[in-house]
Amino acid sequence: MAAAALALLTLVRAYLVKPLLQPRWRVAAVTPEAERQWRLVLEPDGARGFRFAAGQFVWVKLHRALGRITEHPFSIASAPGQLPLLQFLVKEAGDFTGAIGRVAPGTRAYVDGPYGNFTLEGRAGKGVMLIAGGVGIAPILGLARDLVATGDPRPLTIVYADKSEAQLAARGELESICRTPGRALQLVLGRNIDEAMLERWLPPDCADQWLYFVCGPPAMIDAVELALARLGVPLRQIVSERFVYDTGIATPREKLTRAVIGAVVLAQALAVIAFTIR
Repeated sequence: MAAAALALLTLVRAYLVKPLLQPRWRVAAVTPEAERQWRLVLEPDGARGFRFAAGQFVWVKLHRALGRITEHPFSIASAPGQLPLLQFLVKEAGDFTGAIGRVAPGTRAYVDGPYGNFTLEGRAGKGVMLIAGGVGIAPILGLARDLVATGDPRPLTIVYADKSEAQLAARGELESICRTPGRALQLVLGRNIDEAMLERWLPPDCADQWLYFVCGPPAMIDAVELALARLGVPLRQIVSERFVYDTGIATPREKLTRAVIGAVVLAQALAVIAFTIR
């Protein structure tokens, strides 16, 4: 009975109490960024004192927060210096993201976070290489913007891979960032980032002393981490964040799992109620 009560209280806190206390935001703009990608901008609507480190992510809910179970994790594409606005790059990959272009400005939003350690804080390196695959460019863009905003003098290389030019997000801004001496932008179209490419772009004498931030699909990250290790980069210098795209369609196993969890929660709730009445 104690376990059932604890489970019920946890649900009440997560889906009733916490949403009531969440700071409110609203959608400032939703604009096309690239093929099947959108730039979502939020502005405070009562939220105050929000802080984050470049590269972190948040959970976002749109419309009503109270009792709403579905929330979506998005990496913040803006730098802390761009607050109070928050920017996200959202790729159409499921029911929610597929409709993101139809979200109207002024729509209420709720932000839970920030979370994650895909950040520069507390990490030392003579240079920085940012490696993105697909919509993994979102936190990479946030890190790049922060390096510029803080006047970081270290050399910087940005590697960005996607299927076509039409799918490259923020290309103009990335090119502008990398016009400064000591910075380089490497675009990879229609194929994966391989060891031969990285070998050309790594600094020849101190590759093991740079920091490498890698974000994208799991297969891409695995390949890049293995290539960097073969080229002599210690794992402690590599920071990764994996993007797994949810199509929004539940598999039979997922449906069964949800049904079992729902039945257990319902049984626990009924047991608590029966015990209380007695």
